[in-house]
Amino acid sequence: MRDDDGAERNEGERSGASGPRRESDPFIRMLEPRRESFSIGLTPLPAGPDAASARSWAGLAHAGDLLRVDAARSAQLAVKARYLAAAPGLVFAAEPGWEAAAREAAHLIAAALEAAELPSEDPAFAALRAELRRRSQDAGSPLLSAAMATQEDLLLMARDGEDRPFRLVAGSLSFPSNWSLPEKLGKPMALIHEPVPGFGPGARNAEVIDRIFAALAPERPVERFGWSIAPNAALAQPPAPLGRRGFDGIAAAPEGAAALQTEIKTETETEMAPAPARVTQALIDAVEGGALRPAPHFRVERQTLSKLPESGAILFTVRIAALSFEAMAQRSDGARLAAALSAKLAALDAGQLAYKGLTSARPALCAALADISGGG
Repeated sequence: MRDDDGAERNEGERSGASGPRRESDPFIRMLEPRRESFSIGLTPLPAGPDAASARSWAGLAHAGDLLRVDAARSAQLAVKARYLAAAPGLVFAAEPGWEAAAREAAHLIAAALEAAELPSEDPAFAALRAELRRRSQDAGSPLLSAAMATQEDLLLMARDGEDRPFRLVAGSLSFPSNWSLPEKLGKPMALIHEPVPGFGPGARNAEVIDRIFAALAPERPVERFGWSIAPNAALAQPPAPLGRRGFDGIAAAPEGAAALQTEIKTETETEMAPAPARVTQALIDAVEGGALRPAPHFRVERQTLSKLPESGAILFTVRIAALSFEAMAQRSDGARLAAALSAKLAALDAGQLAYKGLTSARPALCAALADISGGG
């Protein structure tokens, strides 16, 4: 259904108005040696020319680095629209009382789209930016309007007082990675990360994250990367208990992937009348169709965090990129990527493997990556 591997690959060739931009290929960035699995791994974004004042939206847009716009935009925005139409309560959720922070976040997204390097001759991009600027003034759901105009999902964290932890107070999430927005709304980061090894309540990483959020400055936005290996190309990967997510879910099906596909078709026929309570395989099949064809994909999640100067809330942007193993083998740097990914996969302990849904599939995935890298 989608083929954005080439678009993602070409991102690294762009440069900003103030000079060459850092390497932006998400697959290369994720596999940099310093990025350890299950680490916080925050790095600063390049600041825009006016960011030091922390008062200019153009400066806070970080010279276009907050958002990534590529050739897959139209297709991905269409998928977002279909998810919103099919299950609006899954895609958008917000607590009352944070409307001003949501409007402030929408202003930042509008400025980021202005700063992004879009083809000036493409009227569709210009119309999109103008519509986002208008929508960001709406009293309704400006965060949702902004998210529907970007490839990124948008999440808003805020706190009820300086001595309280940041909580998820609003968000638009079309492409989840094994979690549900309605189930996490209102929770602090330690509870949101409860299933993540080493990040739950009481863990040192959870305490570090709280301190980072409190200290984050508007003029110093940051980014981080996370990775997984998904069993298909679907942008949305549904939440599931340990032992039933990702490749482990396929292995747990009675007849493997073929039986899982039959289950999906049956669910689609019987469960799609009412809106589902969470993202299901049936919903993904109805919206993304052929993306569920079994094929391993290196999936990278790029997150940025920006402190909003007026409300003190934090805007998360979450961008998904997926690279099939087949496409990886065709890249000029495919052997290097495969070797680095295999090393990360081999280093996971039992708890980390279960969280990523890779317990059953690791040997086969490592063998497939060895074939690509030439290390088999």
